[in-house]
Amino acid sequence: MKIKILSAFLTALCLLPSMAFAEENKDEPAENIHTLTFRDFDGNVMQEIKVSPDEKIDYSLVDTSPLHTHLDIYTERDFYMWSVTPETIDTDTEVQALYKKATLAVESLPTKTEYYSSDGSVNLDGLSVTITLETQTPITDENGDFYIDIQTEDIAENCYAEIPELEKLFADGKTATVNIIPTGDTKTLATYSISLFENLGDVNGDGHIDSVDASVVLQMYAELSTDRNDSVNDETKKIIDVNRDGFVDSVDSSLILNYYSLASRGNTTSWEDLIPSLR
Repeated sequence: MKIKILSAFLTALCLLPSMAFAEENKDEPAENIHTLTFRDFDGNVMQEIKVSPDEKIDYSLVDTSPLHTHLDIYTERDFYMWSVTPETIDTDTEVQALYKKATLAVESLPTKTEYYSSDGSVNLDGLSVTITLETQTPITDENGDFYIDIQTEDIAENCYAEIPELEKLFADGKTATVNIIPTGDTKTLATYSISLFENLGDVNGDGHIDSVDASVVLQMYAELSTDRNDSVNDETKKIIDVNRDGFVDSVDSSLILNYYSLASRGNTTSWEDLIPSLR
């Protein structure tokens, strides 16, 4: 059961023709005429008809299209079945409309929100989107309430970023908004912000990541560890802390040297390639 289940449920439910039961047989004794009452999901009377004995009831002629409603932008409810469907009746009878409801919900957004290059695509790892199908059954409990069958499935793999290319997203600046859309739909299901931080590891700001940056990091680490330098601001610490562990230390210096070594040999690399936790 993939997102197509939701699409089929939300968009392909048929509209049935208007009710066209035969008129009451005027020659039938009044005591033999019974009332068949149709009620909506909330128990309100939709329509009442008079039925003669042995008159076959055609439920397909009941117009259930008014029962199709949007409870909110991501929740839709529609007719599923009647609580009972007797072929004929010999007493006044009521039938209840039962529903099937589909709800989309975002349980968690992608975990990666900071990017270190405008190359590549949006990473949606960590995204969790569920579809919950609630089906009202004709079985009732001791209080006369209908049991509801509930099924939930994660459909994150069937969702995509409206604009997946980082180059396009960051074309106008260092921040961007990602719109997540379910496959087969056009409505935005969720949005979140991402940022571009291209100078990670470029400690001296000369546009290159090299051994000089690694040396500066070691010097700052030594001064910070002995409380001899409290002038390193948060923005600089953010540039130095390449593995994003919250510390400025020799590990960052080693990673910068490793990055420089790979780049100097002509290897195409990125911080995400070098440090898996940044992916």
